[in-house]
Amino acid sequence: LFHDLANTLPDVVLVHTEKIFFANTAATQLLGIDAKHLSGQPMVDLVRPSYRTRVRNNTTALLSGDAEELTQELQLVDGHQGTRWAESKSVAVSYRGQPAVLTIARDVTYRKSVEATLGRGKQQAQVTLESIADGVITTDINGVIDYLNSAACGLTGASVDEAMGKRLADIVKLVDETDRRDLGDPVSQCLVNRKRISMGRRALMLSLLDDKELCVEVTASPVAALDGGVSGSVIMIRDVSELRGLTARMSYQAAHDGLTGLINRREFERQVNVALQASSKDNISHVVCFMDLDRFKTVNDTCGHQAGDLLLR
Repeated sequence: LFHDLANTLPDVVLVHTEKIFFANTAATQLLGIDAKHLSGQPMVDLVRPSYRTRVRNNTTALLSGDAEELTQELQLVDGHQGTRWAESKSVAVSYRGQPAVLTIARDVTYRKSVEATLGRGKQQAQVTLESIADGVITTDINGVIDYLNSAACGLTGASVDEAMGKRLADIVKLVDETDRRDLGDPVSQCLVNRKRISMGRRALMLSLLDDKELCVEVTASPVAALDGGVSGSVIMIRDVSELRGLTARMSYQAAHDGLTGLINRREFERQVNVALQASSKDNISHVVCFMDLDRFKTVNDTCGHQAGDLLLR
């Protein structure tokens, strides 16, 4: 089921440790390498030499539990020794009973090109911006919107007339998808700190003009002025609802028993450790209940394992 879902996605999906276990159809198309050649290939062979140490360190951190999720930009090497920019998100998963890393990457070569074009002049970039699927919004130094492409209109639910002259926070609100905590305005943070601000981890975008809610990746980058200062910002918005759904299903499968739907031993031990730490640190009490099924073996022996599975369910 996972392989079928992964092969329907337009983005690169890789399951790997130091070597690749699985690559979806999009990976073979982007890299120009057959799936049979990708399987078993070292993960670092897919990136430029200057990024290989980072890939090794990130993989080790995820497998050891030192990190839960890592996002990075890389330069990939395709089958013709060409270079493509990719933005990847990696999480630790269990693949066929073994610890592994799930990496989902998308080609951002266009975005890199667009960001460079914006630095040279907005007029030349607008034709290109209207042809891409990601939402693009630009603002002035005060964070007031002065341009948005048609994709941004569709994602935010705001027309050009409704958005022009307003701030991003006037038309959408960004919250954490788990607890609805306000994530703030990335444009203001970008302009104040004069650096790129990314809200791609668990951002949920709520339109203030309608009831639309979307899982998104949002990046706000400062636009450099000719004098070395900042002349405004550019915001990239991408709908990642489908990708997050796949990641959520993989995370659920890694932590739950396929038969009963209950958490598996690994997840149980993790939750017990969290409870013990909370009990020691915050003086909180917890209760563990143990339930035993008497004569369950008799059910299996007399009625068969299918009946036993039904009983467990």
